[in-house]
Amino acid sequence: MLLAALLLFGFLFALGTRGLNEPDEGRYANMAGEILEDDGHGWLDPVLSDIHHYDKPPMIYWVTALSIKAFGYGEAATRLPSVSGAILSLAGLGWAAWRLYGAKTAWWSLLVCGTMVQFWALARWLTPDMFLTGWVTLAIAVWVECRHRDGSWKWWLASLFCWSMAWWTKATPSLIPLLGLYVALIVTQDERGRKALRFPLLLPAIILLGSPWYILMMQEHRDLVHFFFGRELVGRMAGHVDGRKGPIYYYLIISLLAWLPWWPWAATAAKCREWRQGWWRRSPELWIVVSGLAVFSLAASKLPTYTLILAPWAALGMTRLILPLEERRNLRLALWGTAAVWMALSLTTALLIVSHESKLGRNSSLREVLTYLQQHGAKKVYADSYWPSLEVYFGEEVYYVTKRDLVQTKADEDVAAESAHFLNTEKFNRLSATELSGSWLIHYRKQRLNLHVPSKSPVVIGDFELIPLTAE
Repeated sequence: MLLAALLLFGFLFALGTRGLNEPDEGRYANMAGEILEDDGHGWLDPVLSDIHHYDKPPMIYWVTALSIKAFGYGEAATRLPSVSGAILSLAGLGWAAWRLYGAKTAWWSLLVCGTMVQFWALARWLTPDMFLTGWVTLAIAVWVECRHRDGSWKWWLASLFCWSMAWWTKATPSLIPLLGLYVALIVTQDERGRKALRFPLLLPAIILLGSPWYILMMQEHRDLVHFFFGRELVGRMAGHVDGRKGPIYYYLIISLLAWLPWWPWAATAAKCREWRQGWWRRSPELWIVVSGLAVFSLAASKLPTYTLILAPWAALGMTRLILPLEERRNLRLALWGTAAVWMALSLTTALLIVSHESKLGRNSSLREVLTYLQQHGAKKVYADSYWPSLEVYFGEEVYYVTKRDLVQTKADEDVAAESAHFLNTEKFNRLSATELSGSWLIHYRKQRLNLHVPSKSPVVIGDFELIPLTAE
C-alpha cells in the first residue's frame, strides 16, 4: 500500500501545473471538448476544430470528455485518463508477476515500472498510449489468472473484454503484445498457457468486438474504407504520411533512454550464471518485448510513445534479473538509492518544466501565451500555425491562417471551406479594420511569417511572437 501511494503521488504531483503540450495534448483535449459542446457533434463522430477526425477509435475522447465533465476543464482533468491507464498497467503487472513468480517479484516489478522514464512521463501526458497500455497489461494478467485456473471460460471472457477495450483505444497496436504473448508460449513450450489463451478464437473475437464503430463510420463515409485500410493500416507499416520515419535501430536507441534507470542494473545482472543456464527460455515477458520491438522496428512509422505497451513487461524482465542482486545488502541499498534519486529527479523536472513550457518548439504549451492575451483584452486570436489547444484555452474566437490539412473525408471538404476556424492567406489580408479590432496574431518564431501585418513591435513569449492587429 505504501508503494502504491508513493507511485500514485508521483503520477499526480503537480499534474495540472504544466499547460497542454502540442500537438497531442492539445488535439485530444480539443476533441474531448467538441463532444461536450451543444452543437450536435455527438459521441460517435470524433471532431477536431469542427472537422471530423478519424485517426483513433473514440475511446480516448470519451474518457477524456467524461473526466472533463466530472472535474472541470483543466489540465489535470484532461490527463486523468493517462493516470488511470498507469494504474491499470501496474495492477495488471503486479497481478501477473505475483501469479507467475511470487510476491517479491511483483513488488519490485511495480517499483521498477513505476519509476521508468517512459512510463512515468506518459502517465502524466494526454495520449491514448497509456490508456492502451493499461488495458493490454490487464488483459495479459487476466490470461495469467485464466491459465492458473486451467483455462476457465469466465476468465477467458474477462481477458477478451480487456483486449476489446484496448482495441477501442488504439485498434491494431493492441494486437502487438498479443502476438508477442503467443510467440512466448511457443518458444517456452507452455502448452497450458496456449490452451488458456485460445489464440485462434481470441484474435477474431477481438476484431469482431472492435469493428462496430469502424463499420458504422465506413457506412456513413465510404471514403473512410481507403483511409482506414490504406493510410492507417498499410500506411503506418510502409511509410506514414506524417513523416514519422527512422532507421531500423530507432527503437533500440529509444529503449535505452525510455527504460532508464533500470536497464544498466539488468545488463549487469545478466552476466550471472542463471542467465547462461537458460533463464531466457523461462521468461515469456522477454519474448513479448523482443517480438514487439521487432514489429515496431520493421514498421516504417516511428514514434517514441509506441513502445510504451512493452514497458511493463520490460520492467518484469529486468526485475527478474535484478532480484539476485537485491539479496546482497550493499547492492540492495544501491537499488533503493536508484529508485529514490530517480523519483526526486522526476518530481523536480515536473516543477522545472513549467518555466520552459512555451520554449519547446512544436511541443510547446500555449497556455502562457493565451493568458497574456486574455489579460490584455484580446477578443479574437489568429495563428499562422495550427495549435488545437488555442480553442481549449480561448474558446471559439480562434482562427488559423494555414492550410486545411485536417480533412480526411470528402464530406468534410465543404465543411473545411466554410469552417469558422480556418482561412487562407488572401482572406486574412482582406480583413477590414472592424474585423481585426481587438485581435492578435500568434506567430511561431521558428518559421517565416508570410502574412501582411502591422509593423508594431511584437511581444515575445518563448518560441512565439504576439502581434496586435490594428488598421494601418
